[in-house]
Amino acid sequence: MGCKKWNKNISFLDIAFSSSMEKKRSLKTMDRINRVIDWSKVEERLRDYYVVGR
Repeated sequence: MGCKKWNKNISFLDIAFSSSMEKKRSLKTMDRINRVIDWSKVEERLRDYYVVGR
């Protein structure tokens, strides 16, 4: 299993759906989790086991 680099470009759909997505409780919960977890440490551990995709 490989992983690909995250594309940080914002698309038209991202803008169109942003207002409706802000109201969803699950997305708010995931945002809170995202702020709490230090993803760099998680990514560092996973890189030991998974090869980065092409």
